[in-house]
Amino acid sequence: MIPLISNRTPIHAVAIIVLAVLALGFGTRDVLAQSIDNEILSKNGKLTSQQLEEVSEFVSEHADSLRTGDAEQVERARLELFQPTRNPSTTKSFMLEYSTIVIDQLRPIVTGDDTLRAINAIQVISFLQTPDSFEKMIDLLDPAKNKNQTLRLAASGLVQRMAEDIQLNRGQVQFATRELQQYSYSEGNWMIVLQEIEALGNLSLNRKIESDSRASALKAQIDTLGVVVDR
Repeated sequence: MIPLISNRTPIHAVAIIVLAVLALGFGTRDVLAQSIDNEILSKNGKLTSQQLEEVSEFVSEHADSLRTGDAEQVERARLELFQPTRNPSTTKSFMLEYSTIVIDQLRPIVTGDDTLRAINAIQVISFLQTPDSFEKMIDLLDPAKNKNQTLRLAASGLVQRMAEDIQLNRGQVQFATRELQQYSYSEGNWMIVLQEIEALGNLSLNRKIESDSRASALKAQIDTLGVVVDR
């Protein structure tokens, strides 16, 4: 069982706890039975109102488990919410709508007082690998708005991983690099800063991003390193 995190937990212990939680989400355990019909997962174009309701009920059920369940229920809920992202039938159209529903329903957990539940929720959001989920994760790195240092540490690790393989257009890359730079300048935790700098580097190496955007991410990484080293 993962130990509880409090505001008095030493930061080195927090780092170990957070890395342990992140490892759970990226393990090699067997996938669970799919709970959303393949007809919905494989649909191109907008879902019908009935299909949206079915997906919303699926997410709501597992969001409730993330919010109130015991450790086993939380783990199962996280994995269930992850499964649509791994199904080969899942279309980009579905993922965009699924992402909106998941982010909306997990928001109260992310902004709640239980840090460990919030970390489980942002793991799910990071699995989505959509522009909206990436933007949501980067928003959590703002130390002016998110005072929970432990959550920022977890989010920075997840953003760094997302940056390796996410598909973004020029505007989305520009937003991400700008925000990562600004948040690293005002971040007081060096572990978070290093993850943010590595995220910029991963964007610069991500072949799903256009070459000029990768070049801008590399420049942002170099500029950020210069500022951080000098302060």
